[in-house]
Amino acid sequence: MAASDEETIVRLIQLWTQDHNLRLECWLEYQHEAAEAAEEAEHQWQATEDEA
Repeated sequence: MAASDEETIVRLIQLWTQDHNLRLECWLEYQHEAAEAAEEAEHQWQATEDEA
């Protein structure tokens, strides 16, 4: 395999890894925000139950 082919493969792996890490980071941020929203909704529901 030529050096340029090896460099291309290494670069593709680097790009794939960066893409994968970015997708994972976005997914984790989404999960965190969803958990915060669920907690806030639960607090609001609990407040309305306490008022009733």
